[in-house]
Amino acid sequence: MNKYMIDTSVFNHLVKRDVDIKSLIHGEFYFTYLQLDELNRTPDLELKNRLLTFFKVLNPKEVPLETFVIGIAKLNSAKLGDGKLQNKILQSMNKTKKHRNNQIDALIAETAFVNKMTLITDDNNLYVACLKNNIKAIKLSDALINEYNINAIK
Repeated sequence: MNKYMIDTSVFNHLVKRDVDIKSLIHGEFYFTYLQLDELNRTPDLELKNRLLTFFKVLNPKEVPLETFVIGIAKLNSAKLGDGKLQNKILQSMNKTKKHRNNQIDALIAETAFVNKMTLITDDNNLYVACLKNNIKAIKLSDALINEYNINAIK
């Protein structure tokens, strides 16, 4: 069965556009605590509840980060990886567009790669950085199996 890591941007787009969860490609879904923390920081309570409900229905399995980064990683949720790939992803993203979430996105992408998962994202900067670093990644529109929903996302 295919394994997928879902970037937080995907949850936001699926919920805001009211896409049926059954439209996602079939496979096993995974997350790191970073995605759940981002969803929990959503200031709009109604949107936050919808995001968390969608998250629960998807029922992803949690995996630890592959690299411990001080100030981001939680003690029992990250490994002591060397960070080389994470740093390459971050550098690729920062060349295109510096953003405070680039570090988090790089950690998520690295974790997907090491665990042989395909990253599903709707963040073009992250998607391009993954491709440059030979990380399997697909855009959300490619992760939907219903053409109606693909058109709704665009």
